[in-house]
Amino acid sequence: MYSNTTYTDKYSLTWLTIAVQGAYHFTAGKNFDPYVGITLGYVDASISYSSSNSGGVGFAGSATGLALGGHVGARYLFSDHIGVFAEFAYCTNEGENYANLGLTLKL
Repeated sequence: MYSNTTYTDKYSLTWLTIAVQGAYHFTAGKNFDPYVGITLGYVDASISYSSSNSGGVGFAGSATGLALGGHVGARYLFSDHIGVFAEFAYCTNEGENYANLGLTLKL
């Protein structure tokens, strides 16, 4: 005998990080601007899962905590207002390392 039953699964993930970031800029020249910095903030996360399958296991959880991080980077200005930047960072709120590359505008 063959049975084709359909179940509905529901997932929910909420992740909120509120943080401030500060940086110290070294004096390296008119166009080159290297810097180091820190991040300090608050993290609030929650997750839940449920299923219409009577044999399924649902769960829910939440956590709050402190977000701490650091970054190092540099920018190079081609003119008085336009340039490029590269930045490497780590933050404890997700335990991740990341790299940013992009354009920068100086107002």
